Order: sequence, then C-alpha cells, then structure tokens
Amino acid sequence: KGTNGINNGEFKITLPSSQTYSTAGINFEENPMVGISTSIYNPSMEFKNLCGYAVVKIYGTAKIKSVAIQGLNGEILAGTAIAEIGFDGKPIIVKYSNKLQPKISMSLGEGIALGLSAKAATPFYFIVPPITFEKGFTVSVTDSYDNTRNKNFKVDEENPAVSITRNEVVEIATIELAEKLPY
Repeated sequence: KGTNGINNGEFKITLPSSQTYSTAGINFEENPMVGISTSIYNPSMEFKNLCGYAVVKIYGTAKIKSVAIQGLNGEILAGTAIAEIGFDGKPIIVKYSNKLQPKISMSLGEGIALGLSAKAATPFYFIVPPITFEKGFTVSVTDSYDNTRNKNFKVDEENPAVSITRNEVVEIATIELAEKLPY
C-alpha cells in the first residue's frame, strides 16, 4: 500500500503509526515488504516482510474503540525507515529518517465487542519493526465510553524483555478489560 523510493540500493519505507484492525489477523495491506529482481531481464520479484507482528489479546465485557502500544524506553515504532537487502537476502532497517513515532495505534471505529474469556480473547496484530522492548511497553485501550486505560508491562527478573523479529508473530500481552460505565 503506497509508493516508496529506491536510492543506491536503499529503500525508503513508511512504517504506519495508525493501523487498521482486521478480523482476519494481520492487515497485509499495511505490511511493508521489500522485493528485488535478480536482473533487469527477469522482472519477477520475491517479496519479504520487513517487520514482525506484536499481538495483544484482550477479553472481557468492555466494548473498545482503540488499542495502542508504546515502548517504555522511547523505541521507534513508526515513521520513515531506510531499509536494504542484507547479505542473507532478507530486508533490514538500517536507519530512520523522519516523522518518527514511539507509538502505534489501531482505531476500531465505533468499537468492537471482545471475547469474554482468556481463551476467546480478541487478538490485535500490530505491524512492528524488529525491536526489543528493553524496559517493557504500555498497552493503552480506549473503550466505547472514551475511558482510556493503560497497562504497563515492565521488564524485571520475572518478565524478560520482549523482542519482535522480522516475519515472526509474538504474543506480547493478554489483558482482561471489564466494562467501565461513565459517571
């Protein structure tokens, strides 16, 4: 989705800070991929994912309008990235350019109902550049009454840092959220 430039073997890629929820899981329309051709005479390309996927599962009686994640150490999660093809043929981010964002959000319109148990939790797939949340991360959830609740997942002896790698799906959090009526 979108157009990106190529300069001296580097690709300019936009990592979206606002992502769209998909009931099917990963929203591949927003998923940045890189492809190269082996020659000008063979224009076919094999595309490879640039990012990984952080999954937040939420369950309970609340109806929610948005979900967001943010690292506790100022990690860059969105903006303009410069990528290249590594020696192993896989794309890597070599630097960030501009419009850097430490937060990724997912708007859910008027809201969606959640699964009612941990086993039936509703998954939210965030497209995330390869990164380690060294100090942890925060999940922010806004419900249909515009109440925003934040849950911190801090790194300590019992909870190691979470790493997102290219082309891998990592479940980073499961949260229970009860309906909270406005006053």
